[in-house]
Formats: sequence, structure tokens, C-alpha cells
Amino acid sequence: DALISVQRAPHALHLLPKACAPAAKAREVWAARGASPYRCDGLLFSRADARVERGTSNAMLKWKPVWSVDLLTRRSSNGELALHAVDGTGELARVPGAVEPNEVLAALPEAGAIVEYHVLCEKGGGGAAPTRLVPARVRGDKDAPNALRTVRSTLELAAGGGTEAALLRAVGG
Repeated sequence: DALISVQRAPHALHLLPKACAPAAKAREVWAARGASPYRCDGLLFSRADARVERGTSNAMLKWKPVWSVDLLTRRSSNGELALHAVDGTGELARVPGAVEPNEVLAALPEAGAIVEYHVLCEKGGGGAAPTRLVPARVRGDKDAPNALRTVRSTLELAAGGGTEAALLRAVGG
């Protein structure tokens, strides 16, 4: 049903379970994440008794080294960018945001694409406030943008100045 992997040498494909560690090892795992030869998108935290679920789950917290969101990005006939996420009904919903133009957007396909944006924040009086979205890469591996609730929570967390130390305290590491 869904494409999992494309390999030039399918006999060399190895499927392994993700490594798990107790919350007490969170600092150690966080510090060691860069040692992997593979791109690290972040860490997943879940309760030991939680079922593994696809998609969004309230039983799981995903922590990324950089705040980011994946948005459908299209350019209108007048050149204006339109950013979209998927709302609760499965429809596209417009996401406002100040986008920093760069080479990723310059190469945006005419039909648009799912673009990963890094959320940059500027320290303010009451914490941090998102100031702009910086296009990081086109997500050719995705066919839908993030859910609107994921985008909203990511922007709220980024604005709140969430830190690695706060995360590690929250998960008991």
C-alpha cells in the first residue's frame, strides 16, 4: 500500500527496531544523537505502556534539534507565497508567516511543494517570539503538509522558548 524504501540493492536492506531507553538516560541519548551515520530528525519520547501509533499521538512527544514545520508552499500568479497545513477535516488551511526568501524558494516547482521551514525566534520581553520561517529543504518524501494542530503547537512551543534542559527535566532525564 505505501512505499517504504527504494534500494538499488534490495538484498542489502535491513529492518531493525528503533532503540529505546528509559527516561533516566535521556541526557545520554540526546548527547549521543549526532554519533549516528544517519540523519537524525530528533528524538521520540513516549510512555512505556503506550501503543505505537502512526501520525499524531498525544502519547508521544517528538523533540527536534531545530523547530520546524512542513507546509505546502505555492506561489500565486502575482508571486505571493501561500503556506498551507491540513486542518482537522483534511482540508488545506492557510498558515500566516513571514518567510525569508532563499535558494529553496527560488527553485520551488511551479505547482508548489511541501517545504520544511525552520522557525526562527527572537528573544522578547516575555520569552521568545517567532519572527520568520526559513525554508530549509523541499520534502520530496512527503505528499501532505503537517496538520494545522502540529503547526500551531510547534509555533507555540518555539515562542515559549522551549529548551533542551526543559525537555530533559519534563521527561525525567
